[in-house]
Amino acid sequence: VRISGMNPIYNLIKAYSDFPKGYDYSLLADTNDLDLYHQQLKKFYTQNPDLPDTSEQEVEEYILNEMIRNTDENQKNNKRKTKFKYNCEKYLINSFIVIFISLLLFCLNYSLKSPKRDPIEVKIDNSIAIPLNLDSKENRNFIQKILKDSIVMPKQVKTTTITPRKPTPPVSQTIKEGKDPKPKKATR
Repeated sequence: VRISGMNPIYNLIKAYSDFPKGYDYSLLADTNDLDLYHQQLKKFYTQNPDLPDTSEQEVEEYILNEMIRNTDENQKNNKRKTKFKYNCEKYLINSFIVIFISLLLFCLNYSLKSPKRDPIEVKIDNSIAIPLNLDSKENRNFIQKILKDSIVMPKQVKTTTITPRKPTPPVSQTIKEGKDPKPKKATR
C-alpha cells in the first residue's frame, strides 16, 4: 500500500528507516575474505602454469567493480532518503510559519481584550461561633460524650483566624546528562 507523499509522518519514517523493510546498503567484502580470494587466485595460477598469472589484475578489477556497484546502490538509497528528508523539512518549516502566524493572532487578540479589573479582595473566615448553653445538662453530656474529657468551656467563645504557613520550595535535583532522572528524597 503506497501512502501519499504529502504526509509528513510518512516522509519522516521513510527518511530515517524506510519502515518496514529498511534501507539495504552494500558494503565491500571483509578484507580477510578479499585476501583469501587473492591467495586462492594465486594458488590457482600456481597449479595451472600454462595460464598467465593475472591474479593481481583480477583482484583489482573485482574490487573496482564491486565498489562501483555498491556505491551506485548506496547512492540510490541516499537520494531516496534525501527526497524524504527534504519533504520533512518542508513540512517543518510550514509548521513553524503556521505557529508564528497563530502566535501573532493570539497576541493581537490578547492585547485587544478589555482592560483588567482591579482584583476583589476576598477573605474567608473558617471560624464559626456556635453558642452553647453550658448550664444545660444535655449540652454538657453531649460535649463530654464527643470529647471524652471533662473540659471546662469558656463562656465567651473567641474567634481566631489561623494564617497558613508559607510553603517551602521543593528540593533541587541534579541530573547527569544521559541518565534517568531519579528524584532525590527530601531531607529536612
